[in-house]
Amino acid sequence: FSAFISLPPLLIVISGMCCFSLAHHSFSDIKQAFQHALSDSASPNLQKDLSVIATVRKTTYGSGVAGTLIGLIQMLQSLDDPSSIGPAMAVAILTVLYSVLIVEFLIDPLTNRTLSRLDIRGQSKPIKLSIWCLKSLLPGMREYHVGKIIKI
Repeated sequence: FSAFISLPPLLIVISGMCCFSLAHHSFSDIKQAFQHALSDSASPNLQKDLSVIATVRKTTYGSGVAGTLIGLIQMLQSLDDPSSIGPAMAVAILTVLYSVLIVEFLIDPLTNRTLSRLDIRGQSKPIKLSIWCLKSLLPGMREYHVGKIIKI
């Protein structure tokens, strides 16, 4: 189990996720989106919160891919020293693993939690979500939630 724990890949994913998310949204917007996702009531600004969570989701995956490229570059630079190929390959693989774990076990459940408190029946006008937001969230959403937003 200790082979799966490494600080450099985790730092690459976490720092990339934070930096790139902050490049798109303010810290207060990110904080509010996660507070609303963790609260028991419906979000007052659903589109904004889902947009923020979708951005965090994409930047987490992007950081994992960037970490993989960093690890592969390190590996290719040290082909003449076989003892350094393993650690570089570990960085390449673990960054993807960490990004997938963060998205699938933290971010997607928060998205589903936010959408599960959505009550369309009591609303007179349809909820408008941007196409970008929906396309970003669809891979992580359960079919039930997709059907609530887009009448399937």
